[in-house]
Amino acid sequence: MYLHRHYYTLYQCITECSLHLKNHIITDIYSQEKNTLIIQFEYQGIIQALEFSMNSGNSCMYLKGTSHKAKHNAVSMFPELIGMQFIDSAIHPFDRIIKISLTGASIVALFYGGASNAIYSISKDDTMISSFKKTTLNIGDPFVPVTMPPKSMISFSLDTPILDALSSCSLLLGPIYGKEVLNRFYAKKGKCFTDTLTIDDVHSHEIDEILLCATEIKDLALTSKQFYLYRNSENQSIISCIELEQYTEFVWKGESISEAIRRAKGLEINSNSFLKSKEIIEKKISQSIEKIQKSLSQITDQSKSSERIAKAILYGNLLLAQTHQSHNIVTDTLQCVDHEGQYISIPVIKNKTCIENAEIYFEKARKNKVKEKINQQKYPQLLQTLENLQSLKKDISTYNSTKQIESLDSIYSSIVLGVQKTKTQHDSPYRVFVLSEDFTVYLGKNAENNDQLTKQFAKSNDIWLHARGVSGSHAIIKGKGIPPKHIIEKAAAITAYYSLSRNASYTPVSYTFKKYIRKKKGSHPGAVMMEREEVIMVKPYNPNS
Repeated sequence: MYLHRHYYTLYQCITECSLHLKNHIITDIYSQEKNTLIIQFEYQGIIQALEFSMNSGNSCMYLKGTSHKAKHNAVSMFPELIGMQFIDSAIHPFDRIIKISLTGASIVALFYGGASNAIYSISKDDTMISSFKKTTLNIGDPFVPVTMPPKSMISFSLDTPILDALSSCSLLLGPIYGKEVLNRFYAKKGKCFTDTLTIDDVHSHEIDEILLCATEIKDLALTSKQFYLYRNSENQSIISCIELEQYTEFVWKGESISEAIRRAKGLEINSNSFLKSKEIIEKKISQSIEKIQKSLSQITDQSKSSERIAKAILYGNLLLAQTHQSHNIVTDTLQCVDHEGQYISIPVIKNKTCIENAEIYFEKARKNKVKEKINQQKYPQLLQTLENLQSLKKDISTYNSTKQIESLDSIYSSIVLGVQKTKTQHDSPYRVFVLSEDFTVYLGKNAENNDQLTKQFAKSNDIWLHARGVSGSHAIIKGKGIPPKHIIEKAAAITAYYSLSRNASYTPVSYTFKKYIRKKKGSHPGAVMMEREEVIMVKPYNPNS
């Protein structure tokens, strides 16, 4: 957002305040957001709110009609000003200092930018009563803001770029209005202005003409009754008191500077939300690409997998050959001689026999073979997923709306969840279904498996679910934090399907935190008692359909 605290914008704001707040009484002053102060005025039943946003990068002021005060997080400010009447508002002759005169005191706002932004309550004898934001002044100290008059055009050195000099001189143009002046001036002469042009490059009579043009722009901005919103190439809003020829994307035109600022703030919020969403999805896609590339690299490197399998089989066979070692092994390693007569030190588990340790190695080899087979089956899908994600990442730069990013996020989730589902179904002893990027539901396959899931696998703060009043799978939702309602509903629908009520139109499903699930000693497998039960009605859903 640009020109929100420009001198011309602030001048128009105080002009608007003087017009709309005349005779109004202050009825409330409070803050309910960081660095934001709201002053509520009232006159003959009409309420007007004046908002000051004193954030370091986006400080501004504007009228906003009524304001809704929060019940709990609003902090009252400047109680000494309540009941005072608005008299007038004014701006410093050359600095961004606003003064609102009241019947018994005044409010002074400094729009310097950075940490210097502040609002003060000032007594009639110009001493500080209180302040909004930190200050070095103490209560009762004289309030004398430090200002520095801007330089005149003739005081700049000849090698100063003409745009810099015009922007910083006593006309208070700033770079955007300064460039507008120079663009218009040179366009009339059939020339194109360049930023590298210095004062020394411009004839003295042209300097006078430029200053005349700049003065006309300033006067037009300070007396304007029309205000404009533009958008630059970086999707940032520009609030202007005049028409700007340098920006081609026109957004809005109206008769209130406050409305222009309100609209610009709204556009900024939307833009920030869009950029944040874009950054998040881009990061997620990059992380997924990196993860899949790593998986593909591991699958491709079959030599390591084959080496692990061969080694496990070799160790198992060598241990079986130790017929003289029938007792439990008491060391961490066992020296064996291979088929070539070489000694090999084999890691073993103490207090187990050679045969038991051999079985462990054979089981390890078997698992590695299964894993290798599964990996080979997953390889084509992972490769396709990688290509899809890389294509998706390439498309991000062309997306310029929140709706497009939401669509992109949905596409990303459908791509990644397909991989996750394949992976979890192979690796888990339970039925596993991915509900979202952050949450997964696990269901028991039988009574004993239900007990294992509930007693061993589930954590205290996991959500536990079961179809109410009928036999069925225990279910656990795992993920990042407490799942939202729609995730619980989705998990409940799957839980209902894996119960005797799967053919019902709607089924009640009970759920609570796992810590409220009790199992009575000696009870049948899968039988539990539930405390703090909540019930949700869902339509059974087959996740495999």
